[in-house]
Amino acid sequence: MSREIRRFDIQFKDPMATFRPGDVLAGSVQLELSQDLKMRGVKLFLQGISRVTLKEERSYTKGSSTNVLRKNVDVYLDEPIMVCPGVEGNIMKPGRYDWPFSLRLPPYLPSSFEGQYGRVQYWAKAVIDRPWKGDTDFTRNFTVLGQLDLNTEEDARKPVEGIADAMAGSFCFRSGPIAGQIVLPQRGYVSGQCIPFTVRVQNKSKRPVRNVRVTLSQVAFFKAEGQQKKQTVLLKGLTWRDITAGENITWEDELKNIPAVPPSRLGAGCKCIDVKYLVSLVANTGSGKGLEVPVEVIIGTVPLRKTEAGTPKLTVKAAAKKNLDALELKGEIKPRLSRTSESRLD
Repeated sequence: MSREIRRFDIQFKDPMATFRPGDVLAGSVQLELSQDLKMRGVKLFLQGISRVTLKEERSYTKGSSTNVLRKNVDVYLDEPIMVCPGVEGNIMKPGRYDWPFSLRLPPYLPSSFEGQYGRVQYWAKAVIDRPWKGDTDFTRNFTVLGQLDLNTEEDARKPVEGIADAMAGSFCFRSGPIAGQIVLPQRGYVSGQCIPFTVRVQNKSKRPVRNVRVTLSQVAFFKAEGQQKKQTVLLKGLTWRDITAGENITWEDELKNIPAVPPSRLGAGCKCIDVKYLVSLVANTGSGKGLEVPVEVIIGTVPLRKTEAGTPKLTVKAAAKKNLDALELKGEIKPRLSRTSESRLD
């Protein structure tokens, strides 16, 4: 920054610099000069992108190798604002200047996100246009909290169930099967809520099942130029007791207080980064990766609404589907074929 400039800054009206899609982002560009400064004006850029970088190592003959970078960039926000459109004689006098700005953010923006292979980020950049010299700029980041209303998600209020089995022991010394089931009363939740669950495990092996636990994980998928990488982050976990050989158990509990995380799909969706959440029953069976029973949940920002009687209200889309199902039951229209089949533990 040149010696004429004492201070060049961007201040948001929200001191936390946190906004939702559709909010008005307001603030000011501030400049303090100690002496005359040659400049044409000041421009502000509000920008937001998603960026993914995947590194792939390629091996060649004679032991040589090279790294290939695959990149993907998508632009979600690019708004220029001329906060100081002109300066008389291209000379700005010493003093303090404050130029306000205001812009309503688009209603469908993905949530800010930081991952191992990519990110979604937003920032404001103020630029002093200086003739015959390099421009002077200042950048300040801000956060967008993507929105996902669970009442618009058809599956959010439906129960969800997962079933899987595993074999105890090593490949040459199998000791019997182990079956696991996890059931949740609904698929959709918001940060701060608890996730009740029911777990059933049948240990038909001759070995104990150890480290039985239920976890909540965030799984992010990063895509670039036809390639994809995954990052899994453990958010919550609850551990139970061991299950002895031949024992069948039922475990009912809940994962308390979902942490503050971006919503599923980052709210509005992002072309190169997809975020999902899994609740999983996990146990050590003494072989391989053990028993793992994952079910996907939807983490939103607006909870499911309920009527005074306690029955969830239906969205327009969900109500239309309910009416269609009712007509099928009455035989007024031909039933739809379903490829989904349910299986349960004996």
